[in-house]
Amino acid sequence: MSVEAVEGVVRSLVVALMSGLLYFPGHRRVVRATEEVVAALEGYFEGQPLMVLGIREGLLIFEGRPLYDLSIYAHRLIRTLREREAWGLRFERGVTVEEVRRLVEVLLESPSASAAVINGELSQQGVTRVALEVQPVVERGVEGIGPGQAGEALEGEEISREIYTSAMAVLQDIMVELRQGEQASFSQANEVAAVLAEAMETHRTPLIALTAVKNYDEYTFNHSVNVCIYTTALAEGLAADPQEVVRIAQAALLHDVGKILIADEILYKPGRLSEAEWRIMRQHPLVGAKILVEAQGVDELAVNVAFGHHLRHDRRGYPEVTGQVDLDPVTELVNVVDVYEAVAAKRPYKEPVAPERVAELLLDGSGRDFNPVCVEAFLGCLGAYPLATRVLLENGCQGEVLSTNPEDPFHPVVRVTRDPEGESVRGGEVVDTAERDEAGGYRCEVVRSVPRPEPALNGPGEEVG
Repeated sequence: MSVEAVEGVVRSLVVALMSGLLYFPGHRRVVRATEEVVAALEGYFEGQPLMVLGIREGLLIFEGRPLYDLSIYAHRLIRTLREREAWGLRFERGVTVEEVRRLVEVLLESPSASAAVINGELSQQGVTRVALEVQPVVERGVEGIGPGQAGEALEGEEISREIYTSAMAVLQDIMVELRQGEQASFSQANEVAAVLAEAMETHRTPLIALTAVKNYDEYTFNHSVNVCIYTTALAEGLAADPQEVVRIAQAALLHDVGKILIADEILYKPGRLSEAEWRIMRQHPLVGAKILVEAQGVDELAVNVAFGHHLRHDRRGYPEVTGQVDLDPVTELVNVVDVYEAVAAKRPYKEPVAPERVAELLLDGSGRDFNPVCVEAFLGCLGAYPLATRVLLENGCQGEVLSTNPEDPFHPVVRVTRDPEGESVRGGEVVDTAERDEAGGYRCEVVRSVPRPEPALNGPGEEVG
């Protein structure tokens, strides 16, 4: 069995587990993923009666070899198995889609059961050709496992994309249910928020990097997920309680839910909105708050954010309010992130604004449009040049932002990727652009950001956020 086929088994099984977590074990996405698991196994079973995936030192082992390139992507699978005190997975020739689906179902519904108990449950259900390994998998000639070989960057990108697309799918499902007049289930949004909050601890850079890739036709969903990622990254540094981070992530993900009931011809109009269309668009905070008030499983914070994310710090904006209105700090934080992401995005009627220019816009509006503390927190965490932003340096080299300088957001740490002639550089120099020379000036500053090529994107009309 090729490594590619093993990757297919693992990838599809992880998708099945994540989809089962976000939806339910019988959901069509779970069924499709289990079909892909069985399809990937079929070629192997032509010559072998048994296929075993083992776990050793945090890596998957197959036929005596550690699967370094799968280690981070398969983190959820490995963790799921180890929480059940399992040492691997065993598939026998003839395993069916229903048996794999039953495995996923039992794993999700028995979070505290041991491997032996889970195998017993599977056996009672007539599942005989898939089981958890209850003893360490002994493989002949297992190669040494050295540090730093797991391909963490690549696999971090893979699992981040899975989370991103899962969040998009949840929002799309909510839209379908609401537009069909059904009672939408928001529990999946909370699950996405929990997964994202957990992943932010280990996959922060690839998650933030995904906000720069505008490759979805549905701008509203793309925007909401990006706002959620930025806000969650901020919350990780501001909230000590992990559950509070999840609450904030859910609120950010659902901040624009009111747009779901706006007609597509307004929401995706490529040009300027008429005055009548603009009046309808300005209703989406009220509509969103009403949807969330009537929903089950939605935290009150999400209602507050949906209602107030277009109210400015001086209480201008919309919806119009009378009297004193208190905006909680999370709403004002989402206000900042919402404007940042919307202005930086490319839309049919405008080009994207460079991130450093958007940072200047936030600073100019600080104290009037935006809460100054929220602006400071945003730029201190994400910088004027977010992680993975391509930049041009004074010396003519190009690079990618590795980290920000909280005390100096316009001077990030950059890894050089191209020399002044534009030739690619492997293992390039790391430059701290905040470093100063003996005279007190900066040794090498960022000149500007360099746009990434990105496909056309359809989005709503003139609204910011």
